[in-house]
Amino acid sequence: MANTITKTTLHDSRRRVIAKVDITGDASGDETATQILDISTLTPTPTEVSVVRVQSSLGGFSGSILFDGTADVIICAIPDGNMDLDMTRFGGIPDTSTGANSDIMLTTLGLGANERGTIIIEAVKNGFISGS
Repeated sequence: MANTITKTTLHDSRRRVIAKVDITGDASGDETATQILDISTLTPTPTEVSVVRVQSSLGGFSGSILFDGTADVIICAIPDGNMDLDMTRFGGIPDTSTGANSDIMLTTLGLGANERGTIIIEAVKNGFISGS
């Protein structure tokens, strides 16, 4: 079996997206660069996003979220326990990865059987694909 990763888009407007990710471990091991936000599914479709807030509650494991690229770029580390990282004052963290597509990935550390967590990511949309 595989860990259960449930992705829910809570809000998708012209300027912002808020996505929720629920994680349940099944003892199959950690997640490695698992896609948790595919920006091509957003309406309108942005060319990139800047992450402005990350809230999390992880039970028994930690992780990190990354921008997908030729070489992934870490957005932030997520500790075991609760976190609320608000970066709105300075506009958030833009995607600076090489070969960037602004998709957001998740990597976990120490995810075991029946361990659970939730991550909420708020991002600002930047630029738009013509026709979207």
